[in-house]
Amino acid sequence: MHQYSFYVLPDKINENTAILTGDDFRHCIQVLRKKIGDEVSLVDGRGNIFHSTIQECTKTACTCRILSRETHTTDLNIKIILGFGLVKAKALELIIRDATALGVHSIVPLQTTHSIKQRLNADRAHKIAVESIKQSGNCYLPKIERPQSLAAWFKGLNSNVVKIVCDQESDGKLSELLSDSGSVKSIAVLVGPEGGLCEDELKMVFNAGFVSINLNPFRLRTELAVVAAISSICSLMK
Repeated sequence: MHQYSFYVLPDKINENTAILTGDDFRHCIQVLRKKIGDEVSLVDGRGNIFHSTIQECTKTACTCRILSRETHTTDLNIKIILGFGLVKAKALELIIRDATALGVHSIVPLQTTHSIKQRLNADRAHKIAVESIKQSGNCYLPKIERPQSLAAWFKGLNSNVVKIVCDQESDGKLSELLSDSGSVKSIAVLVGPEGGLCEDELKMVFNAGFVSINLNPFRLRTELAVVAAISSICSLMK
């Protein structure tokens, strides 16, 4: 049976206690009616689960005494760095939720020619990612970057990262690229926005060392292409 976990900020944890605040505090105390002496499971988004009991409560926080802790390593054998063209708010939230549940290392919204011009609400994105780790059982929060240009993202990628771009017109196969999966430690996945990448952007992508991969014969929406790409990588890297 799945045990509900509450998210606690890493800086609110010390050797023996953890302080639960914010939405998770309210859900714990006001919605689920937990009280002093009740056992709760806490996660910090860094691979740790804390089995605790509620020790003290105020109107805005509760102090939990840590009984034991578990440290989980990620189940993925590869670090996945996801970059995608900015999409509408609903699709953006789906991408953050699903990519987090699938265990990606970092999420990078990209400003491209055909991107939806919008800002990323960092607090909202963090909240969605937190809910996703609690629901999925993945113990690691991904790093969610601010929207940036393709050039800025490429500049920050390490030289040893395998780089792929999802392209419906490509003949490239992910299984062939990852045939020697033991040598691949990290992979950057680029998914274009609705409308795809323009010609100049594709030139930039290939000049940066990306290899085009065909995930599916059909045209996928950005949020579905993200899930298809990550799921395919996870399956091949088991």
